[in-house]
Amino acid sequence: MKRVLVVNPNSTHAMTAALEEQFATLRHRFPASVLFDFYTAPPDAPKAIEGSVESVHSASVVYADLTGATPEGRFLRADGTAVVGLSVYDAVLVACYSDHPLINMLREHFITDRKPVLGIMQASLLHALAIGCRRISVVTTAKRWEPLLHAGILATGVSPGFLASGSCCTFPGVLSTGLGVLEMESKPREEVVARVAAAAVAMVREAGADAICLGCAGMVGLKEGVEDALGGAGMSGVAVIDSVLAGLHFASGLAWVH
Repeated sequence: MKRVLVVNPNSTHAMTAALEEQFATLRHRFPASVLFDFYTAPPDAPKAIEGSVESVHSASVVYADLTGATPEGRFLRADGTAVVGLSVYDAVLVACYSDHPLINMLREHFITDRKPVLGIMQASLLHALAIGCRRISVVTTAKRWEPLLHAGILATGVSPGFLASGSCCTFPGVLSTGLGVLEMESKPREEVVARVAAAAVAMVREAGADAICLGCAGMVGLKEGVEDALGGAGMSGVAVIDSVLAGLHFASGLAWVH
């Protein structure tokens, strides 16, 4: 039996609950031999991660909590129950769509036994590349994430390209929906789907994207609605990648490979 820890690095329990709820409906798609625990950052972490400052703050708080916040080496899961610390896990998934500093911090923590640590951004890109997509775009939340994600994605090795030059590229760019992270939960679902879908259609029409990565953990479960909108616009061949589900699948596989 393998165990994967899914880390929500913000302190909003409703977002963790949404991840767990979506996972529960799709549990049959994952190996029964892999157990998943969902974790929410402590109250002193940001309620939402809207940029670099919140990313660094949340990484600091969560790292301290996960690596020995209590004398017993335990931390609290989202449901309030205590579990043994990081040593029991075979892989960790950081559920924030960014080049979140916690990812490399935990990789350093596991430097001796090389346990895999993955972010949902990296997982979505790997998923898109694995299915043959060559023009991978991201739909994100607030406008300030556009340059941050652009830099973070290029740091993974995905190359930039420019449609006007006719070059073969893998990353046309990032487009904001204008929604805040917490609005993924607070706004009516129909409005959220419409805003995400509109951005996806724009990236296909204007940048020639053949894959749309849903660039926020709060977008979990929106894949079908975005696919329907793309199909209605005559773009049914475009892949829509749910970054959380991609991350869960990669993390469960890496847990066994490790």
